[in-house]
This record gives sequence, C-alpha cells and structure tokens, in this order.
Amino acid sequence: MKIFSCLLKKELRSLFYSPLAYIILFIFWILSGLNFYWLLTQIADGERVMVVLQLLFCGPLIIFSLPVIVSLLTMKFFAEEQKLGTLELCFTIPISKLTLLLSKYISAFIFYIFMWLPYIVYLIILNSLYLSSGITILNPGLLFSGFIGIMLIGLFYISIGLLMSSLTSNQVVAAVSSFGTLFIILLVFMFMGINNDNQSMKVIGKYFSTFHHLFDFSRGIIDSKIIIYYLSFSLWSIFLTLNILNWKRG
Repeated sequence: MKIFSCLLKKELRSLFYSPLAYIILFIFWILSGLNFYWLLTQIADGERVMVVLQLLFCGPLIIFSLPVIVSLLTMKFFAEEQKLGTLELCFTIPISKLTLLLSKYISAFIFYIFMWLPYIVYLIILNSLYLSSGITILNPGLLFSGFIGIMLIGLFYISIGLLMSSLTSNQVVAAVSSFGTLFIILLVFMFMGINNDNQSMKVIGKYFSTFHHLFDFSRGIIDSKIIIYYLSFSLWSIFLTLNILNWKRG
C-alpha cells in the first residue's frame, strides 16, 4: 500500500505539473461553459426542469468532447515511458505491474473527476434561477444518478486510453487510436440505437451506446446491467493492458 501511495502521488504530480493538463482543463471547461450557456438559452425558451438536467449532463458538446479529452489525458501514461525507456527501468525494480497500472489508472480518474468541478457552480446557478418559481433543481436522486453515469463512462474511457497507450511509444498514435476507438463506439452504437428499423439491432445499439446510457442516468434511471457493463469492460481493458505490459517485459 505504501508503494502504491508513492506511485499515485508521483502520477498525480506528473499530471498536475504538466502543461498538457491545463490545456485539457481549459478545453473542457470552455466546452462545458458553452454547453451551460446553451442550456441557459433553453431555459429562457421555457424548457422543463427534467430536460435541463439531461442537457447539463449529456449536451452535445460534452458527449462528443469526452473521447477527445480522455484520449489526450491518457496518451502519455505508457507511451511516454516507453519512449524515454523508463518503463523498462520500472520492470527491473520490485514493483508489481498491477500496482503501477492502477496508480496511473486512478490518478487519471482523479483528474477526470477534477474536470467536473465547475458543475457544482452550474448547479448552484441553476438552482438559484428556479428557486423564485418554487422549484428545486438540486434533486439528490437525479444528481446522484447523473454523476454515477459520468463516473462509469470515465472509468471505461480511461481504461481504453491506457490500453492504447500501452501499445505504442508514440503519444500521438496513442491519442489518435484511443480517440478513434472511443468515437467509433460512441457514434456507431448511438446511430444503431436511434436510426434503425431492425428492433434487435436497435436494442443492441441502446445497450452499448454511451450516449443512451448517460441520457438515462441524467433522467434518474440506474440500471444494474449497465453498471456491470461498464465495470466489466473497464476491468477487461485493464486486464489486457496488464498482459501487454507482461509481454513487453519479455
């Protein structure tokens, strides 16, 4: 546990001291701010409270920016260490590869959570706007469900990003392959679940679509099957990454 704690602190320092981290934060906070501004225009047009929360958590700018943001966040974790030769050095010291992998995974997830902090301000502003009408937007159930969806998608996306980063020593290749994988998953299953006359294909699309999942979570729907889906695929990606590290160690 002490080794893991030291590695986690190292990874967090590496993240928060990196210029890339602040570029990522700037991009995401700008996009989330634009999404919030768009949301305010919807409120001015008389949009319902339930729809307001849905747009807050799964507005188009948020949904389509996450694959890019997470790809940029995770691209350097293993790719940079392979390029610099420090990954081989880690293999020569008595540190479990699983411990090393989890320290990177959890540090990326902590940073991912940090990205969503402005949403606290957005919710306070929205609540103050609706209080005059006697409506409270801070519904614990809806907020809990929405943030559960965000966290699960984050766990899944980060695991894919780490997997792609472990496959190459080039950060750009890692970022592009991660983004390509996540964006294909997002778009293909989203359109399968929307524009499909075949009901079986439509059901499959909705089951695997991150868009539909986040949309349901933002409405307060927590499906245990979807939770298992994200956790199992995240664990599977971690397992594959661990095997790639073992293979590269020789």
